[in-house]
Amino acid sequence: AIIAQYPGKVGEMVPQALSNSLWASARLKDVVPEVLEIVPTVVAQIPARVKEMIPQHLSNCLRASAQLKTDEPKVLESVPAIVGEIPEKMKDMKAQDLSNILETLVDLQESVPAV
Repeated sequence: AIIAQYPGKVGEMVPQALSNSLWASARLKDVVPEVLEIVPTVVAQIPARVKEMIPQHLSNCLRASAQLKTDEPKVLESVPAIVGEIPEKMKDMKAQDLSNILETLVDLQESVPAV
């Protein structure tokens, strides 16, 4: 029931909700595979909202993208926008955000060579 509501609501979501949705999809994909249906809709919103994201949102989106890349390759479409925003947010990053991003970029470099 929740998954069916996403297409009509995702355009109203704030950056944190988009980040949380992608992260939750990555966590639930093996238990509730239907959650992968929302990923393309969420991913489509990220480039327009990426400038509003705080470092933790960027980090979470990247980590979720790395975890979802095999099950839903469309998730990789938002990675260039996310990576492009990282230099703008570097001064606000906590050490944990930075280390998570670096670790995730290693996982994504083969799938998205531009990173």
